Amino acid sequence: MGKSVHQYIGQGSPDTILEMILEYDESSCSNSFIHNVILDGGEYIYMENLQEREINHENFEEINNKLVRYNLTLIFALSFYKKQSSWYNRKELSNIKFFDSPLYFLNFLVYKHYENKNYNIDNVSKNISNNSKSSLFINLNNKPHDFRCEMMDTLSKYDLLSYGNYSWLMDGDVYDYEFKYFDNKYKKLTIDSKQEGWSWYWHDITYGNPLINLVTESDDEIIGISEKTCKPLLVGQPFITYSYKGFHKTLEEFGFELYDEIFDYSFDSKETRTERIIGICENLDRLKDKDYNKLYDLISNKLERNRQTALNIAKTNKFTNPEYLEFLNNNSHDLELDKTGHAFFNLYN
Repeated sequence: MGKSVHQYIGQGSPDTILEMILEYDESSCSNSFIHNVILDGGEYIYMENLQEREINHENFEEINNKLVRYNLTLIFALSFYKKQSSWYNRKELSNIKFFDSPLYFLNFLVYKHYENKNYNIDNVSKNISNNSKSSLFINLNNKPHDFRCEMMDTLSKYDLLSYGNYSWLMDGDVYDYEFKYFDNKYKKLTIDSKQEGWSWYWHDITYGNPLINLVTESDDEIIGISEKTCKPLLVGQPFITYSYKGFHKTLEEFGFELYDEIFDYSFDSKETRTERIIGICENLDRLKDKDYNKLYDLISNKLERNRQTALNIAKTNKFTNPEYLEFLNNNSHDLELDKTGHAFFNLYN
């Protein structure tokens, strides 16, 4: 990529840098980041935002023309899944490039595992394997997206909340959902506050010794595999995920096995949000009175195989864009590699 890479580490989403380029005028933006890059003879602007899965901007071509004018190339690192990306089939833009790392969160979690001594993925996995399962599920909710509202309402309709544990923090989003069954009351799980560092990060998913991690992913308009799904994969915890249609089928594409001994995944291909949510609740309803430990034993071998698959993907960067890895390696001296970029290097050293 060359040696003149300028990394943008400003606040905000990837749209921030796009708007800066779009609005740039050399006669009136003398103190802007873009202006300084041009003055320094920069060739590449790099923005690392691996927690973002998608960028939708109506002026990509205009932005690209401006980059061409100033001989700049804009590079984004995102955790998108190519087959679902809105730019996957888009006419290629000469000066805007996207690096994809769809399983970035596996790398991130394993990196944090080796960086911090206060928690250990292997120990969490052993605890899950050895502890008796005393509840059906754990379901963690921070931002009350509308699909999470519908999930909580449907779980209440099926009278399933008493079989598991859940958090409902109502943080951030303003939402307008008319609940029919769920009480919509704030609920935070009581987790040992003495746990230090990143150890707390794993205690939430094991709260109440659940059989299943009921994951409500970050969005349901595009497939994005966040830490919410990667955590149970890495510790061998059974999970079922609400997301965009085809989510579980996509996991199979990455080499993971589905737990079809206990789950009916037919909901995964349903078109509507409501159908997929009902399908998940019907799965839980069918399992609620069964022996949770026997259900776990049915899939214990698959759980371990999926765990090893996840660890191997992180170790080998199997699904990370190789051009992105080369870019990081060649330009590490110009980049601030923190929890993101470093997650792709030396995980086992």
